[in-house]
Amino acid sequence: MLNRALSSLVLFLCFQSGNGNLDCPVSIEFSNTINSTYNTEGRYDEYLNAFNDSLIERIRSKKTEAFYQNIVNNVVMFLCDVETASERCVPSDSPLAAKNDMGDCIVAADSLCPQGLCERTSNCYWSTAEDMENRTTRFPAADYTNAQEVLYGLDRDSYAGSILVPGAIGVIVSMVLLLFWSIFFVIRYMCCCLWSSCGTLCFLCSPIPKNRYKTCSDKLIPILLYVIALVGVTVAASVAFLGNEELSIGVSNAFLHADGLVDDLRSFLDRSRIPLTNINGIIGYAALDAKLIFDGTEYVTQDALNIASSFLGFYALHSKGLNESNALSGFESALTEFESKVHPISIDVQSMLDTLELDLYDQADTIEGGIDGAISQLDSFSNQTTGWQDTLYQYEGEEYGFRPTRRVIVMSIFLASFLFGVLGLVAILLSKSRSCSTLFSMLKLTGFFSVLLGSLALILASVLLVASFVLYDSCQMLNVVTKDFEPFVGDKVAPGANAVFNDTNLAVAFNVTDKINFQEELDEGLSQIENINITSSFELVFDPLRDIQGVISSMSDTALAILNQATSSNSISCPFDDVYTKETLLEPWELHRTDDFTPYIIRDGNVTSYDRIGSEDSGTYLSRIYDKAGCEALQAAIVEGHAAFMSLYDKEHRMTADLGVICPDATCPTNEFTTYSNQTLVAQLESYKTKISYTKDSLVALASTSVGEAMHEIEDFLCNMNVSFVERRYDEAVKHNICGKSFLGIEKLMWSLWALGISLELIAILSHVLSVRLSGSRREKYEQDLEDQENGLTRADIY
Repeated sequence: MLNRALSSLVLFLCFQSGNGNLDCPVSIEFSNTINSTYNTEGRYDEYLNAFNDSLIERIRSKKTEAFYQNIVNNVVMFLCDVETASERCVPSDSPLAAKNDMGDCIVAADSLCPQGLCERTSNCYWSTAEDMENRTTRFPAADYTNAQEVLYGLDRDSYAGSILVPGAIGVIVSMVLLLFWSIFFVIRYMCCCLWSSCGTLCFLCSPIPKNRYKTCSDKLIPILLYVIALVGVTVAASVAFLGNEELSIGVSNAFLHADGLVDDLRSFLDRSRIPLTNINGIIGYAALDAKLIFDGTEYVTQDALNIASSFLGFYALHSKGLNESNALSGFESALTEFESKVHPISIDVQSMLDTLELDLYDQADTIEGGIDGAISQLDSFSNQTTGWQDTLYQYEGEEYGFRPTRRVIVMSIFLASFLFGVLGLVAILLSKSRSCSTLFSMLKLTGFFSVLLGSLALILASVLLVASFVLYDSCQMLNVVTKDFEPFVGDKVAPGANAVFNDTNLAVAFNVTDKINFQEELDEGLSQIENINITSSFELVFDPLRDIQGVISSMSDTALAILNQATSSNSISCPFDDVYTKETLLEPWELHRTDDFTPYIIRDGNVTSYDRIGSEDSGTYLSRIYDKAGCEALQAAIVEGHAAFMSLYDKEHRMTADLGVICPDATCPTNEFTTYSNQTLVAQLESYKTKISYTKDSLVALASTSVGEAMHEIEDFLCNMNVSFVERRYDEAVKHNICGKSFLGIEKLMWSLWALGISLELIAILSHVLSVRLSGSRREKYEQDLEDQENGLTRADIY
């Protein structure tokens, strides 16, 4: 377990953290009007929301993104002026010249541009130029000539053909109905039914009652259906009115947000230019200050690795002693605390030092060049917004001028249909009045005009069906377009356009953050280390090491106590009365005694001196002075106890010397430990703590140097370059209003026209049915009229 932990620690020490994401707040200056909407007609909102389920969306949602991408590609090819766009080389001082970050012309591998000319930037014909790579066209050359056929060819495989089919079916159906009714009217009013005797052929269309139609179902059911159809006309008219208003509201809101978006965008670009100039004036001094901080800090990573190696070495040398002294858990605790508390500090500090050296000091010249390029791109993008706004105003004026005309056109057909329907209903209600026979004839007129208006409504509904498909597909294609504007505006402006519509910081889009990302990394590093208490973090490592020393120091205590029991037994047969300490046991002849000789006779028949004889060691010395006859077993126990004590004391001494909490003599650490370090484990930690505390304080004090000034300017620049407000403007203008409200408004108009057409066809049928059945009450008058006919009157005179 410990070996695995040590290996993991060494790998962790070599880990380098990645960069964070750029995240800056949005300035309120450009976001406080985003929720503004055209609210003049907001009183209809509660009614509009009741009809917001889009059937068209469910139908067209089966189309994949690849389908819309193909349409967008063909639109690009169709709109491309190939003759002009295919010019590959432009003057080197042209804004269309493709250049690298250093301002040099990009040279393609197959470049044909002579001296003084450069490859042009990408456009609808040429893809982006790359150094030493062959230049390719955006699409195969043959596809440009076929784009028109793909978009609106005559066959069903073209885009126009595929969406016109449903509309064409609706138009054909309406024309067939109109033709049917035309034949019906000719047969009924101009052919056999009036001018000849009514035979089998005219039975269905004859205006003459065949029965008396006296039951309620003969008259009430058709009248009820007529009323329902008239209600359908009324509901369709109401939905059409709401749809037209929703269309107007959506378009107005779209123009409102589009205009605000362009204004905000221009102001934003002009303001974002200011911090860039300030950064260029500071960056050189910041690089010099950074060098003063990171010079001589190689120790941060190297010493951490050495400490990890020393932990590993200590365990390799003293694993047996750690186990015997029950100090292994404390050692593991110290290692864990170093890995979890101290090592992250070294990672954060080293990351900041690397940033100062690699991303600031080494990249100072590149930063200046990148900022100059960003200023140029900002100016180019700002100039283009003026043209966008002029075009926007032009379209807004045209739409607003057409709005009253559109309202009259939309509502006139519903109003006419409603009036004729009401006239028919009045004729039905007055059908029994002989004095209102003229009004009753209006029922036939209602049927006639219902046919005409119904066919017109179905044709218009078919047209709007196609328009709904086109608008929905356009919205889906916009989703494709806003993912990459490069085919439309070229690779010089495209980074800005893509950033604007995809919620990407312009600094990222223009590759500025790649050159000045030291600011974000330093900020992130400072947030990690400025509140760290290094002393308390290291104390979490020192505490278990001190506890280990306490355990180690008592390793030989038990052996010493047992030995003292033997040397101080003081029995009659073995009158030993010596008590040793660790120090006196190492040199037992130094023990203070009252006599110079033993009070007993040893086995050679004489007393023996307590002084050291020659160079005898402590073990030999103890064996001699306790060699009394009859005490052989006790003597052997004393010798063995001494040997056990010395073995444990040696481990204790070596572990203490290598650990370094205390140093038992001048040999700290042991020679064996010098393979890993010339300092004890604790001494290495103390030294590392002192040095990294100083470095940490220097990094925290960055704000008082020119590095801090540069960081402040860069933060201001990056936050000003956040364009997330544009995406929200776009969502409001296009997704919510054009592709939301306006699309639903058009769809409401379409479905209301379908409902109107069907209702009018039903009214036409019922009008002609009721014109016959309601005249049944006049059958007696009809029979009288037949008698009059015998007196010379014709059927035409009667009807």
